[in-house]
Amino acid sequence: MRQCPPPLLSRLRADRMNPHLEGLARIFAASDRLFVRALEGADRDALLRRPPGGAGNPMLWIAGHATRVRSQVVRSLGHEHALAWGDQFNRGGSSADDSQWPEVGVIIEAWQSLAAELQTRLEALGEDDLLGTTEAPSLDGTLLGAVALLAFHDAYHVGQLGMLRANSGLSRLVG
Repeated sequence: MRQCPPPLLSRLRADRMNPHLEGLARIFAASDRLFVRALEGADRDALLRRPPGGAGNPMLWIAGHATRVRSQVVRSLGHEHALAWGDQFNRGGSSADDSQWPEVGVIIEAWQSLAAELQTRLEALGEDDLLGTTEAPSLDGTLLGAVALLAFHDAYHVGQLGMLRANSGLSRLVG
């Protein structure tokens, strides 16, 4: 069985992180590992295949969207991270014109870069930062709520990628 390198966020040191973030960091670590694994071995046809019945977005759109949202949250933590594909993959956006979408490798590279920056940003957050308000989408209006929402968002879309992977005849994501 293939061994994945340890995800960046799994190497967070507890003594360097606010205790409110420890559980979320574990969720990010799982999402980081599974996001990349979900896309491995998928050719362009599989990446563009819509779910059965045609309702919903294909793997490549979901991967681009999840990466875009992660970029926005990292920006709210104080780091500008421009994505080469601009405003594509917006929430509620159309996935009709796939000819302009980046290759999966570009999306994975951006995801991994954001994972490293997210690690750095999470380690730097103090209690006052986390409980302060934010303009970012948040579960409760706080920065901690925004980070928690991102963890949920990542996991939600990784689950979708796993389902679409299986529907494309590729190996299961977990188990």
